[in-house]
Amino acid sequence: MYRCEKSSKCISKQRLLDGIPDCPFDDDETFNQSCSLNDIRQRFRCSNDNNEKCFASLVIQDGKKDCKYGEDESNKKQQMIEKHIYFQAICDGITELLPVLIDGKNETDETQCHYWPCNNTYSRCDQFWSCKDGADEVNCPSSTCPELYHECVFPNDTSKVSCLPITKVNNGVYDCLGGTDERRRFADKIYRDQKIFFKLHNIPTYPSQLTTDNTSMTSSIKIKTDSIQDNPIIKASVFQKWSCNRGMPIRLRMGDNTSMLSCLCPPSYYGDQCQYQNQRVSLTLGIRVTSDWRSVLIVIITLIDDERNAESHDHIQYLPIRDCDSKFNTYLLYSTRPKNSSKNYSVQIDAFNQLTMNYRASWIFPLRFPFLPVHRLSILLKVPFSNVESIHNCWPPCVH
Repeated sequence: MYRCEKSSKCISKQRLLDGIPDCPFDDDETFNQSCSLNDIRQRFRCSNDNNEKCFASLVIQDGKKDCKYGEDESNKKQQMIEKHIYFQAICDGITELLPVLIDGKNETDETQCHYWPCNNTYSRCDQFWSCKDGADEVNCPSSTCPELYHECVFPNDTSKVSCLPITKVNNGVYDCLGGTDERRRFADKIYRDQKIFFKLHNIPTYPSQLTTDNTSMTSSIKIKTDSIQDNPIIKASVFQKWSCNRGMPIRLRMGDNTSMLSCLCPPSYYGDQCQYQNQRVSLTLGIRVTSDWRSVLIVIITLIDDERNAESHDHIQYLPIRDCDSKFNTYLLYSTRPKNSSKNYSVQIDAFNQLTMNYRASWIFPLRFPFLPVHRLSILLKVPFSNVESIHNCWPPCVH
């Protein structure tokens, strides 16, 4: 039993550091020898805590961070991510590892980074400025500017995207509209939500925190109207509009200086006027990962029969930090019209790491009702957690 300070009240030691004050002066929640209690196996020990606190299981994931670094609110997979990261996550501007006390200093994967080049294989062209001048984001395939130039919209010419030399970035002079050349980016851990502060015309520096004074507020509204010039309307015939049903009419030029109307049909229709509906599988796919959220995954989608013959296939390139909220839509068509009704069909999905080609996971989804001309599948894939190293050994070991 534990006796409360300055009181005759006694409580069970199991109620110490359980998030619920039981003593008149709350000393049961500040007890500093909790890691020496007999029920230590039922308690949660905070890592990297000099105070050696061991909390009761009631405080685990209760929405309140009791440990200094919030380990009591992280699930096991999250803690595994924070203890084991990939090499490319070192010095990338985002702190993943929990601080470790080394030689009197709290060290993470983002300390001592002045020895680490910011422009490397892992930071190149990931749409995140790892270098102060953004050198890791110039000369990228998506850029329209020459080498060592950043895209920029000049305030005096907003009609086009211009280019700014890298030497003029973060020099204290706002050359681009919104101050994008003097940017400050912040990223939340794991999901890498970027917050960008732009320069305002009446504020000379970036605000660290935007505040609003409710007692005094002024507003200025400018209304500008532009006249819309009338242009001649070219009317198309009703026949041309609907001659291809759900497709797109195009005109093909023939060799004898004549032309003919043809139709581009979507995957769901076929025929010279897209008048027939294809038997197909309409797939809507969402993907979630619990690790490797910087690694590009290749997801291969295949429509197979019961003899594992591929009817059709498609693939998706998935980057978690970019596509975590995206949904992917695709059509899988049968190799024959109509499909072979004597066969059973399934959708098989395989995931691989694009860089290493390491296998990640596979799923198979049978099509239950073969008489349906169209199967609609809505799937949320959860790519299993991938450890950097073998952390747990299963027992008993597999025989086959």
